[in-house]
Amino acid sequence: MNPRAKHIYEEHYKKLMLIPLALLVVFTGVLVYWQINTGDFVEKDVSLKGGVLITVGTDNSLSIDSVENELANTLSTSVKITELSSVGTGGRIGYSFEMATGVDKDLALSEIGRVLDSDLN
Repeated sequence: MNPRAKHIYEEHYKKLMLIPLALLVVFTGVLVYWQINTGDFVEKDVSLKGGVLITVGTDNSLSIDSVENELANTLSTSVKITELSSVGTGGRIGYSFEMATGVDKDLALSEIGRVLDSDLN
């Protein structure tokens, strides 16, 4: 260990304890802010809160906002679409569709197929 660093540590260890304490206060503030605004400490996805996750493989472009709105209106539930990309090339490989609990899976599949056919063509 560097003698100067050892000296700083041995002589000013009480001041150095302020760094983790400040980090604790900041991160606690972030968690409290998130809890107040969302109602949860962390954002839960389909695997934690339940629902339907459908993944579609395609390299075609998709207007995510318009498709989310159309599916949300048709299925009467919230829909979140995420673009999936390849790790190696960074190119688009598909989309994942997350829907809340209570959605009929068959209806969701048929609506996604209908919307994708109309949006991609």
